[in-house]
Amino acid sequence: MVHFALAEAGGCRLPGTRRISNPCLCGGRLPNPVRKRATAWRRRLVAELPQEPCRHSLGRTTRPGTCALTKAVSTLVTALYEDIAVGVYPFGQKLVEERIAESYSAKRHALREAFIQLEEIGLVERIPNRGVFVREPGPREVRETFEIRALLELHASSNTRLPVPASITRELRRVQARHTGAIRRGDFRAVLHENTAFHRIQYSACPNATLVAAIVEYATRTHPITAMKFVDSDRMERVIEQHHRIILALEGNDHGALVEAVREHFDLQSVDRYEQQFWIRHPSRSPGERNAHRTFGT
Repeated sequence: MVHFALAEAGGCRLPGTRRISNPCLCGGRLPNPVRKRATAWRRRLVAELPQEPCRHSLGRTTRPGTCALTKAVSTLVTALYEDIAVGVYPFGQKLVEERIAESYSAKRHALREAFIQLEEIGLVERIPNRGVFVREPGPREVRETFEIRALLELHASSNTRLPVPASITRELRRVQARHTGAIRRGDFRAVLHENTAFHRIQYSACPNATLVAAIVEYATRTHPITAMKFVDSDRMERVIEQHHRIILALEGNDHGALVEAVREHFDLQSVDRYEQQFWIRHPSRSPGERNAHRTFGT
């Protein structure tokens, strides 16, 4: 799932782009034709400088000497992202600036910058004369996003060099042990972060950094949807089994087995559940919208 931070690669650089030092969300430079979205992700690039870990950075690193405002914004982005992903702020809820600033002990100017960055990655939206809301994508957009995720992640799996180094599978097993523990004790925030760490390590074996950076973007956009299954203990037990099958496939030489393990792990049930809840929340929408673009995963 999140923010597979590209700490090892320090991000990938596309021709005609420039490096921006704001270390927010995930490392990596995404191949996106839309200038606004590309700029948002360029800000997340971890520059190729000596780095130190930061507990507020979604598992990534931050540059020494980063200014206090940037650190404050990064902390706010991380905290709000996490709360949106685990459902503290549900789809469509208004994020009242005064209350959010008080809850997070944040300065108003830092909060506004955090809102801008969350809007750029598609987690919130600013509605003129109304305020900032948790963005609620339509079912068609969600299915299309998951379709892109499937293409990217299956292609990355087919291009991963097998077997992967033993150091990667050892770390995957350590992370999976923590992930399993978080599921069993119902710690949804830890589940989110350990799941993200698992897939960050998994895709670190793919040699195409630009491809992995694209996986970062689309995975982050869908976290509030994929996290809907956290409350379903049976589904989460299946996730544990699927992670172990991915590890076994990474230790082998069969790309077909790895692709199938990743395909099996892909979370289409969350897409269906989101769509059902969307129409419950919006019963007045056009009936034609309900049948639009339902071919994926059916």
